[in-house]
Amino acid sequence: MVGRTALGLLLAALLSAAAYRRRMLSLSGAVAAVVIGTIALGAGGWTPAVLLVLFFVTSSLFTRLARSLRPELQTSYAKGGRRDARQVLANGFLPALFALLDLVYPQVNWLLAIVAALAAAAADTWATEWGVFARRQPRRITDWKLVPAGTSGGITPLGTLGSVSGAFVIAAAASLLEGSTEFMLLGLFSGILGSAFDSVLGATVQAQYICRECQKVTEQHPIHKVCGTKTSHYSGIAWIDNDVVNLSANAFGALIALIWMS
Repeated sequence: MVGRTALGLLLAALLSAAAYRRRMLSLSGAVAAVVIGTIALGAGGWTPAVLLVLFFVTSSLFTRLARSLRPELQTSYAKGGRRDARQVLANGFLPALFALLDLVYPQVNWLLAIVAALAAAAADTWATEWGVFARRQPRRITDWKLVPAGTSGGITPLGTLGSVSGAFVIAAAASLLEGSTEFMLLGLFSGILGSAFDSVLGATVQAQYICRECQKVTEQHPIHKVCGTKTSHYSGIAWIDNDVVNLSANAFGALIALIWMS
C-alpha cells in the first residue's frame, strides 16, 4: 500500500499539473486533486483512481466545449470552467472517503458506493453541459414550468440523454475494470437518480440571486460578473450553492448503493 500511495501521489501530481497548465484546474483545485488522487489510488486501488480520472477528463472536456460554444449561458453559473478546490472536493471527497473506509471497515463493498457517487457526479455534469445545446427551453423538474436556459433545476431531453450517458460511461468502465455486471446496473441506476436529485435540489433549495442592473437570476454572488453589479438573494437557502448540491446528489447516489447492499 505504501508503494501504491507513493505512485498515486506521483501520478496525481503529474495529472493535476497538466490540468492546471491547460487551465482545467485552478491552483487550489490542483492541490485538492493531488490529495484526492493520492488517497483514491493508495487506499482504494486502480479502479477508483481510473474512474476519477475518467470523470474529470470527460467532464472537463464537455465543460470547456459548452463554455466556448455557448458563452452567453455562462452568465448564470457561479464559477468558470477552471475547477477550484470546492468543485474538486464536491465530486472527489466521497470516493476518497469511501476508499479510506474500506481500509478500516472492509465488511462493506465500498467500491460500489464509489462507483455510485461518481456515476451521479458524471450524470449531473454531463446533463448540465449537454443541456446548454438543447433547442427546447428547459422545464423545471418540480413543476414542469418553462424556465430560462441555465436555470438550476431545469431539464431538457438532451440534458437527460447526457445524464444517462454520463452514468453509463462510469458504470461501464467500472464493470469492465472489475468484471462484474453489478457495477453496470448499480452505476446506471444510482447515477440517473442522483442527477435527478441534484435537479430537485437546484429547483428548490439552491441559492439563487438577482442582478440589480440586468434583473437576471444567477448563481453569481456577491457580484454579477457580466454587469459588475451586486446581486441580491432571490430564492433558496444562502449557504446551499452548486457545490453543496453536487456533493448532496453524489451522496444520494452512494446511499442508493449502500441500501442496495443491505
